[in-house]
Amino acid sequence: MPHGRCIALVGQPGSGKTALLETLARLRPLVVGEVELGDRRLADIGLREFSRRVSHVGSDTAVLRGTVDSNLRYRRRGATPQELQTAAWAAGWQPPAPPPPAAPAAATALRVRDGGSNLSGSQRRALVLARALVGRPALLLVDDLEHLLDGADRMAAFARLRDAHAGTILFSTHDRQL
Repeated sequence: MPHGRCIALVGQPGSGKTALLETLARLRPLVVGEVELGDRRLADIGLREFSRRVSHVGSDTAVLRGTVDSNLRYRRRGATPQELQTAAWAAGWQPPAPPPPAAPAAATALRVRDGGSNLSGSQRRALVLARALVGRPALLLVDDLEHLLDGADRMAAFARLRDAHAGTILFSTHDRQL
């Protein structure tokens, strides 16, 4: 498939959407066949390059204890503040309270407790989605996309994600509107 596409996997629970995404993310072994990323077999791509080019996130992806900044930098330690801000915006991340104008970095310095217990559910979901976007992976694999988007205006959140991510998005959903 050409770069920059947005492809939905729609199906009943248990139909294999998650298994397919996990296989593409190399979390499950490929039993039969071949998968290519660009012009290379997936099995021939080294782990470092693979983790730079492919990102996987699902509704059960956990936030990490530390700070918002350390969560966002998990995939790419050397990300610029602009890259972090772009990913956070695309994912709909909103800090618990707006940072004071004199300290805009305060939002990323926010401490995150085990499991994100000090964040709301929507903040945890936006943070893991933003983390997956940092580094602009060529292929973004998203399991149960509707659970990661802000429910209040899911279509606007999806449009923001789609517009902000130049790579291919392959996602599973139960929401046929997405």
